[in-house]
Amino acid sequence: MKKILITATELHMDQFWIQHIKNLIDNGYKVDLVCSYVGDRLEALKSKLPLIGNPKFTLVDLKRSPVSPHNIHGYFQLKKYLKNNTMI
Repeated sequence: MKKILITATELHMDQFWIQHIKNLIDNGYKVDLVCSYVGDRLEALKSKLPLIGNPKFTLVDLKRSPVSPHNIHGYFQLKKYLKNNTMI
């Protein structure tokens, strides 16, 4: 099985990636999503996931600002995700 990990903000995921994710799933890919929360589109995104093939969804605490202290926590969340969900 071909696998792909898509990382983006939930805003970008909702505005741009939805149809691409559906196409990937329809073509036999296992798709995992890792999102950070920056806008007000999280609930809209979550409601669309079952309609496009229900990819695995993980939310991490990363912010756009490179100096945000949240990014330290988000880094460890992402590191844990990658350790527990190797794509190989």
